Amino acid sequence: MADFIYSLVLHPLYSIGFLLSFAAGFAFLIFLRGFLSGVGHLFTIDHHRHHLDDARLRAVWGTVLLFDIFMVWVAIRTVASFFGGPAINIPVTETIFVLYILWQLIAWLILPPPPKGH
Repeated sequence: MADFIYSLVLHPLYSIGFLLSFAAGFAFLIFLRGFLSGVGHLFTIDHHRHHLDDARLRAVWGTVLLFDIFMVWVAIRTVASFFGGPAINIPVTETIFVLYILWQLIAWLILPPPPKGH
């Protein structure tokens, strides 16, 4: 048990990466629930358009959560590299942060507000 505790303290990126991958798995399940519950209606088109708002909202939330979890991982790795962690590619990291900011702006400007109810 002591070896396990020492490994968590000496190599925290491993356990942080494990927890973030677990959270990303849940985010992917949220995306799948929204995508798979709405994709069948694309072929049949037998329902009113507003009946699929919940499915679209779940799919968007799953995508946003996946991207946010990835950004948390990139930020943690960037901070850890300043303190002797594994080296990162700085231009790629800067590009990822710029794309994240653009994604947030696009999501804020283009995506419709959530429905107020039925």
